[in-house]
Amino acid sequence: MFCKGDLIRIPSNVKLFSPRPDVELLIIEDYELTNKPEVAIFLEYKNGNCLINKNGKNWLVQPKAIRMAE
Repeated sequence: MFCKGDLIRIPSNVKLFSPRPDVELLIIEDYELTNKPEVAIFLEYKNGNCLINKNGKNWLVQPKAIRMAE
């Protein structure tokens, strides 16, 4: 379980989805596939996914795909 502000590690080949703030349901319009391991900041849990901030942009990612950075 992550807390707000935790530094997390995102492995390669993970899909990140852009959240739509005006829609409750997850509608996929914009996504990114990581091509190398990266770090991000955990913001909150949202609709069963994790909202993270990577390079100044917010993304949704499945909790099982990320790990705590060491």
